[in-house]
Amino acid sequence: MATIPELKAGLNRYVLEGIPTGHFLHAVLSGDLYEAVARADSESGRNLVEITKFIYNHMPMASFGNAVKVEKWLYSKEAETMRKDQRETIEKLFEKGE
Repeated sequence: MATIPELKAGLNRYVLEGIPTGHFLHAVLSGDLYEAVARADSESGRNLVEITKFIYNHMPMASFGNAVKVEKWLYSKEAETMRKDQRETIEKLFEKGE
């Protein structure tokens, strides 16, 4: 069962390093509600709204919203450059969300 801090750690690795998340977070990042609910364990399911708000308020808009954005964030050179250029800003956003 994933806890909120563990999920946020996975999101941090995804947004800063381009490391893929697990299936549940991938579904949330992609905006696939049905898949997210199907993949959620009980803790993640209870906290789906909190997790979604965290993503919306503390992560770059280019990193979530649909499957294409998620794939681009993971695998494009442009996203790699953005991760490097915005690292300090992204880290500050994550600190606010804790």
